[in-house]
Amino acid sequence: MPNDQNLADLADQLAVQRVISAYATLTGRGDWAPVLALFTADAVWEIPHLGLRFAGLEAIRGALAMLSEPLEFVLQHNAPAVIDVAGDEATARSGIREGGKYKGKAESVEYLGIYADTLVRTPEGWKFTRRVFEGIGTLEFGLVSS
Repeated sequence: MPNDQNLADLADQLAVQRVISAYATLTGRGDWAPVLALFTADAVWEIPHLGLRFAGLEAIRGALAMLSEPLEFVLQHNAPAVIDVAGDEATARSGIREGGKYKGKAESVEYLGIYADTLVRTPEGWKFTRRVFEGIGTLEFGLVSS
């Protein structure tokens, strides 16, 4: 039978998963305020295989806008994360599949990878303090219809 600590750990894991899933559903909208609300003010977002590192909310906002600019739309699908909680800090790893269509072209792109995340508990709930996208592959292909 679960004890109070097990239930608290499960509640924290669920809250962390909710932040990860919220990021995936919000990023394709181009409205960056709700996405940035998922990060701490001093958060870092990295994409090492592209040599990219963005520190702070304004840098992350600029990166999100820049990376999504050539796309008409984008949608992320994240796998449930493997989450470890230690007090007020959590680490998580989750698979990601992100697809989008290029503006004005009958071409699409798909990114595959793993997010390695560090989150902290704040008065507003769990937030990313570090997100690292580990790219596995990129696929580009023509569309039958746009």
